Amino acid sequence: MDLKDHFEHLRTVHFSLIATCLVLLVVSTTSQNRTVRLAEDQLRSLQSIVGHWSELDFDSAIDRQVQASSMQVPHSRTLKFADSVLVPKPGSYVIDFVMPAWSPITSEQCTPWLYDSMLKRQPRTLADMHEVWDCLHTANSVAIPFAFSAEAAVLHGKKVSLESTPAPTAAGHLKLVFGKTSEDQRAAIRQAFGISVDYAFAGILYAKNGISENMIVPVEKERVISLNLVEPLRPLNPSFSVDSGLYKKAFPDLNEITADYEDLTFDKLSVILAAQRKHSDQTFEAFSVKFPSEAVARWGLVLLLGVQLYFLIHMASVQIRPDAEISIAWIPLYPNSLAQSVFVLTVAVLPPGTTGIIGHVGSITGHKGVDAAAVIVAILLSLLLAFQTLRVFAHHFSGPIAQKMVRMQIKGHRLF
Repeated sequence: MDLKDHFEHLRTVHFSLIATCLVLLVVSTTSQNRTVRLAEDQLRSLQSIVGHWSELDFDSAIDRQVQASSMQVPHSRTLKFADSVLVPKPGSYVIDFVMPAWSPITSEQCTPWLYDSMLKRQPRTLADMHEVWDCLHTANSVAIPFAFSAEAAVLHGKKVSLESTPAPTAAGHLKLVFGKTSEDQRAAIRQAFGISVDYAFAGILYAKNGISENMIVPVEKERVISLNLVEPLRPLNPSFSVDSGLYKKAFPDLNEITADYEDLTFDKLSVILAAQRKHSDQTFEAFSVKFPSEAVARWGLVLLLGVQLYFLIHMASVQIRPDAEISIAWIPLYPNSLAQSVFVLTVAVLPPGTTGIIGHVGSITGHKGVDAAAVIVAILLSLLLAFQTLRVFAHHFSGPIAQKMVRMQIKGHRLF
């Protein structure tokens, strides 16, 4: 073959290799079949939340994160009321400041999903999970007590002093829970303390004689901290190890496909998505051959590796004489670094990268484990063909990049 014809053919095959990679990349990233598969994966990850909903302990996760915020709350104390007339029964009382103390800052819509055990709801539809997921990101702030005194409280509408006492026998027991104050509580605190607060420790003091009394310890200053409410989900699915944000961003393919029927149950949605995947008949065309999108992974890998091998065979047969003049417009023949660098990228980086991407578009053998192994083997073969092509380029072509490649060494051994 004439040298000029040889290089023109190499240029054509090189362009074909680039075109094959680009076509496969476009198909693999825009195929409806791929979108449906991603939507199915996203649906299964949400199903794992529904299936383990009763086991998810958001309160424990919140408690751990609140404790990590270095909040300081008094431990249980035995206190004596200075004015025993105001309590159900005179004497000393054990006062527990429930720890860790936190109060959610959220809407009525999100409270039943995450914070109110009496109203705890079970998500049943995709719309429910849409709402729950967004609540995990928008209802993820809690207030904790920051500045308050445990030496006085509001009791029976009046300010009373609380004195520590070593008395061994308590007349009663009281648990004070931190939370947002109601209008009546704020009014009572303003009247007794002369201050207006949004949060307080409150509880009901019960005596042995059955008499009860409301008690409030105002919190003068609270601190708001942000929580990671996705943390309890991480053991359910690897995809939850990275928080992707709100529902539409975290599950874009599922949101796109199921936008009109989120009110359906997960079982019905699974059937619908499976039917869409089964009947997806999109095709792509390369070199006048049409492939179904389901076969992108299988035949795309074969096609790409075949073009790489064909290109390597013709590259290896190049014999360039020192005095040869080649008037062909092809970038590896240009005597500048930019052109030859682009050539190296298109033969050494683009094909293996494309192989890795299209290998996950569809099933190759029908078995996930075998598919994963086949993709790894295909990537290694592509890298091997790319390396051999670069080796031929370094030894048979001239130019700044080819010369640098010839001189490259690792531990005294030439790389090419």
